[in-house]
Amino acid sequence: MADKETETQAPAQTAEDDEVANLEQEVTEGNWTRPEVEVHEVKVETGEESEDTFWKCRSKLYRWAAGGEWKERGLGEAKLLQHKETKKIRFLLRQEKTLKIVANHYGEKLQLLLLLLQLLLQLQLLSQLLLLLQLQLLLQLLLHLLLLLLLLLQLLAAFAAALFAFFLSTFAFPASVELSMVATDVYCKLTPNVSSEKIWVWTVMDFAEGELKNEQFALKFGQVEQAKEFKEKFEEAAAINSKLFGIGDSAKEGEKTEEKEAEKSSESKDEETKKETEAAAAKTEAAAEVAKDKAESKTENA
Repeated sequence: MADKETETQAPAQTAEDDEVANLEQEVTEGNWTRPEVEVHEVKVETGEESEDTFWKCRSKLYRWAAGGEWKERGLGEAKLLQHKETKKIRFLLRQEKTLKIVANHYGEKLQLLLLLLQLLLQLQLLSQLLLLLQLQLLLQLLLHLLLLLLLLLQLLAAFAAALFAFFLSTFAFPASVELSMVATDVYCKLTPNVSSEKIWVWTVMDFAEGELKNEQFALKFGQVEQAKEFKEKFEEAAAINSKLFGIGDSAKEGEKTEEKEAEKSSESKDEETKKETEAAAAKTEAAAEVAKDKAESKTENA
């Protein structure tokens, strides 16, 4: 019986295979050519269009973390950018892969003004919170009050340092007292790293993350010459910015240089006027002598 069943099933399977083999393949018709797409170039503004590059160099930036260690902030091209109109200079560093801003601040002694601006913003936020006194905002209000208190302390410390520097620069001290505004300035003062000559460290109020933060940065270069060039350009930028805002000793030095230039120009003008007067007097004397000679010759002929 088993043999007969297999014999009857075999012809049925072969017939099904023949039907499958004779099926026509489905053909789908259509236009599969992709249309041409016009790609327009989009200009992305970086915020650096109105600035000129004062200095730039590839370097690695570190920040001092709360855990008491240095953490890498980003690797990229550090720049000192000077505004074309105001001539202010700021420090900027972007990550070279993501182009994210990891450092953005002025390389000069204007941190006191930045602290004052941050304080005004906090006072505005505090006034808004006072208008919306509710139970669910009490905790947030306390946090902002604490932040405001910390900012006030920072502002008082910076103001005291600036006031002390003003008295030092105004009143005369003995030669043995070697103090200056640079020595007492807290922010934007470059200090060398103990372990390497390729690293410079400074403290600053940075604005890279959209709000002012007190940060301590360390910038590492590939060569010692690059680190020395950065120090020169950074201090030059600080002097330019301080002069523009009338802050610090550099502003006084700039005023002195301008006064000296004005004195030199006035002296040169006086010398030119004197020379012209002497030349005119010499011409007059020469003309008088010629006239005298002519008169004498006439009298002799007569």
